[in-house]
Amino acid sequence: MGIHADFVPNGSEALNQIEKQDYEIILMDCLMPILDGYETTQFFCRREKLALKEKKNNNPDSLVIALTANALKEDREKCLDAGMDDYLSKPIEIEHLASTLNHWAFKLVKN
Repeated sequence: MGIHADFVPNGSEALNQIEKQDYEIILMDCLMPILDGYETTQFFCRREKLALKEKKNNNPDSLVIALTANALKEDREKCLDAGMDDYLSKPIEIEHLASTLNHWAFKLVKN
């Protein structure tokens, strides 16, 4: 798929990594230790808005896609309410992941 990926073990380290490097698409596991994916996304969105105000953000259009084993409608809404842009439930089929990434990559290119 031609994608570069970085992996971190928890939400706190995800925030540290996001601070060091701009990402166009972030795949966020909802159930991580230290900070879960919901809290991590909320912190990230607040940081991104603040950086945009202070003109310190090179990439204000980072997308967050939730990865979760929870597949109920309420779970999807919880992800979107936390600031995530999309939602994939586990187990994830590679074709569905590729389709979702292509969808969002196309939108990023259009913008």
